[in-house]
Amino acid sequence: MNAETSKDSKSLNVTRLLYAAILLCYLLMHFDDGVLSVASERIIRDLQISESQLGIVEAAIYVGIIAGSLVAPFLFAKLSSKAILMVGVLGNAAAVGSWALTNNYLLLACARILNGIFQVSFSKHFLFGLFTLFIRIIIAPYMQ
Repeated sequence: MNAETSKDSKSLNVTRLLYAAILLCYLLMHFDDGVLSVASERIIRDLQISESQLGIVEAAIYVGIIAGSLVAPFLFAKLSSKAILMVGVLGNAAAVGSWALTNNYLLLACARILNGIFQVSFSKHFLFGLFTLFIRIIIAPYMQ
């Protein structure tokens, strides 16, 4: 019985960590759009790209969101929630990290498309996850 409790506790901790990562991603989601807009002149100068190329990079995320929305129902039906969330968190991190590795605007546009696809992976879990986390952490201790 004690081993089951320990296993459930570890599973709950992983779930809490995933929900915290999702919350952080949502708090920061599209924050980059504001940064791109404010820093657009400097980005154009640093990456040595034109305004239209920067526009392609900025708009690419919406292509990813549309593509992810088309694929997501099939993935949600086939994969576990934790697998989807882990892939979403790690995929978003890798796509955002590509900004540190390249200044090629086509690769950055592809990374933004991946950001859009992986953002969709959070949509199923975000509101339900926050509600569940709120109940488990804040309300449940007072109900015992």
